[in-house]
Amino acid sequence: MGITNNITDEIIIKEPAYASITYDKFLAVIKHELCHLYLNRIAKNNINFPRWFHEGFATLFSEQISWNKKIIVINNLHNQKLFTIHNIDKNFRGDSKRLFNLSYGYSFLLVNQIYTDFGETGLRSLLYDIMAGKSFDESFINITKIDMENYNMLFYKKIYKKYWWYKLINIEYILFPLATLLLSIGFFMKRRKTQALLKQWELEEEMENDENSI
Repeated sequence: MGITNNITDEIIIKEPAYASITYDKFLAVIKHELCHLYLNRIAKNNINFPRWFHEGFATLFSEQISWNKKIIVINNLHNQKLFTIHNIDKNFRGDSKRLFNLSYGYSFLLVNQIYTDFGETGLRSLLYDIMAGKSFDESFINITKIDMENYNMLFYKKIYKKYWWYKLINIEYILFPLATLLLSIGFFMKRRKTQALLKQWELEEEMENDENSI
């Protein structure tokens, strides 16, 4: 729905009528792309900002995150390899829509956690360091006193622990056992009904035979 050109600093956005979105969502897309433009001007051509930070920052400050993307993240927490910084960035360039949305959702959650842990002051200091010419990794360590990979793993373990219960109520994991249970109950009830009907027929047949013998 929106694209920011890193070279020309131009934003291209479909009109709401063509994009089939509401006016409020259209404004959110504008905010999202303006965030990209802001980061591009801090670090020209996106040299110093990893893609996950770009998308997480833009999604956070445009308030675009949806529960659908969060659920995609939660559904894949069992596969730790998907959540390395390298793979989160790589998924933005891949062909899988599922992995793209996974990276989108996780990037928001990760940047939001950075914002929660270090506040507006810490985030502003990170941006100022990069504006001064430092790399993202160098700036992150300078502000947080921990490297990005280790911070990410701590965050991954935190959300894994927080959402472990989700698998217990996820419809994908209870649908088959529930369907099996319902089929078993249905079969049992039908069997009892059939047995009762057969019993009734036997009684009726016995009564008929008794009448004929009189």
